[in-house]
Amino acid sequence: MKRITIAITGLPNAGKTSFTQRLLTGSYISFLPTLGVDVEFAKYKNYPLQIWDMGGQIAFRKHIWENYVKQSSAIIYVFDASDLSNLEEGVEWFWKVLSWTEKKGIPILFLANKRDLVQDRESIMEKVVSSFRLNELGSSDSLHSFRFFFVSVKTGAYIDDAMNWLILKQFVETKKILSEIVSFDMFIVGEDFYAHYHDNSDKRNQINEIIENYKSKWIQSKKFPLILVEEMIYGEYKVLYLSLANKAILLTTKTETDERTTLTNMLENIIVPLPLSDCNKAYELLDYTIKELNKVFLTTISASLSCDIIMEELIKQM
Repeated sequence: MKRITIAITGLPNAGKTSFTQRLLTGSYISFLPTLGVDVEFAKYKNYPLQIWDMGGQIAFRKHIWENYVKQSSAIIYVFDASDLSNLEEGVEWFWKVLSWTEKKGIPILFLANKRDLVQDRESIMEKVVSSFRLNELGSSDSLHSFRFFFVSVKTGAYIDDAMNWLILKQFVETKKILSEIVSFDMFIVGEDFYAHYHDNSDKRNQINEIIENYKSKWIQSKKFPLILVEEMIYGEYKVLYLSLANKAILLTTKTETDERTTLTNMLENIIVPLPLSDCNKAYELLDYTIKELNKVFLTTISASLSCDIIMEELIKQM
């Protein structure tokens, strides 16, 4: 099996070496900043990796990074989300790294690290995403496969999800190993409206009862819980309901699918402006969400979508 070569980049003290050691040992270890490049060979879930853990000091960035990045088959960029004082410098070097990979179109994994030290996570995620212009990498004309994860190397939060995505991209993307989405529903709370986006596939008729139950629950709640994950088996289908603040997703898949953690992380990283005053703006969020789901499930959500708009005046009358 061909070994993945991964260049781990990022500014000093972002957690690059601690991340590498977590992959190697499964534990968190604090390190002094790396000098030069450390080369590590490891297996992650039996997939062979060659890791170039590169020092983040300016001298190494200027004279070492480019050579290793150009030889890599995947890039991981680690940023300390608990300290935004060097945000501009982080953005500059992130896009410089991408410029060295333009012709290869290799997977880019962005890790916003130290979520365990961040209090207002949604606000910080929005700041990082907008400052680094990460939405540009999610566009259909982007040369790269790209994912963003808000992680904690110290606690291990979402490290497995991030690496699973990278492994999926490198080794098994062409194989349909995950179940197809049977139905898709997305709920968004706006300033004076609720929007329900849903596919129009024939398959959803088979689980229409559950969909209607959740739709009623969503309308009556008027606001989603901070975070809620519910899972139920309905015949041969699994229904996953995930909500966070002013957005929620209802997915129906085949029962063998086990992607709850990945979907929860994905939903957490989808930023919705508060308040969302323009219903039409929600379509941009919907488009981004569908692209992310298609990456997770290696399938295509029906392009035929409908939107039910429930205005605040109607809600008050219920």
